[in-house]
Amino acid sequence: MFDRREAGAHPMTTSAEEHPLASDRDAFRDFLESPLERPRQVKLAVIVAREIANDIFARGLVPGDALPNEGEMLKVLDVSRATLREALRVLETQGVIAMRTGRGGGPIVAQPSPRALADTLTVSLRSLGVTFEEILFTRDTIEPALAREAALNRTDEDLKRLRAAARSLEEAGWDSADALRLNRQFHSTVALASLNRPLAIMWAAISTVADGQEVGAEVDERLWAAGNAAHAKIVRAIEQGDPDAAERAMSVHVDAFHQEMADAHPDLLDASVRTTAPGEEGAADRRP
Repeated sequence: MFDRREAGAHPMTTSAEEHPLASDRDAFRDFLESPLERPRQVKLAVIVAREIANDIFARGLVPGDALPNEGEMLKVLDVSRATLREALRVLETQGVIAMRTGRGGGPIVAQPSPRALADTLTVSLRSLGVTFEEILFTRDTIEPALAREAALNRTDEDLKRLRAAARSLEEAGWDSADALRLNRQFHSTVALASLNRPLAIMWAAISTVADGQEVGAEVDERLWAAGNAAHAKIVRAIEQGDPDAAERAMSVHVDAFHQEMADAHPDLLDASVRTTAPGEEGAADRRP
């Protein structure tokens, strides 16, 4: 496991006293314990947004399904046009709905995506001063757990997809334009095989946050070959149904990438995570 105590002179990794959380521990405790506090008054638009979302789920609507038009929703919800439109903006920001433009346009059920969750998560992470390296440590923790569960739960179809993903990466070459997409596909396939949907969702969001920081290890033939060898070990352990070996192989793999990141960008590790514009994600995951 990548040891933050041995990560060098970086301020985040030297001692508990110098950890960024040490100077603001009370504020972070307040955040963790806030669900126990008496709820504050919630804006009407937020309440309406929840009602609309609950109706979507209760009716079993799927991505692409249209919501009622504005007039119908105003009658059913009995709120002002301004409140309804604010509620729809809330849902759009949360990634629950999307606005279709043009003739016959209006709100439709959106396709769930890591980007929507990552955007929401990033705002909270940034407000708490969470650093880029803390995001990497979180990913370092999640991915081995997913590999472990993949070894326990994978199906024959999962194994076919894993082998194909690893083979595609190896055949693409280290300088391929598809390298980032194929790498994400491999790790997504491991997450899917785990059958742990909450953990896989959190991995997808955390990885998207990390990818959006626009920094990454510089990939060369050496790093690419090491990554492919690591993928082969991960696939072999999952094939054999060996959770300990799968967890260990993934841990070695992500720790090696973390070390490459630390070597390439030591000055950026303690920078707060930042929000990104659509299309910017992907630069931070230049691992093989």
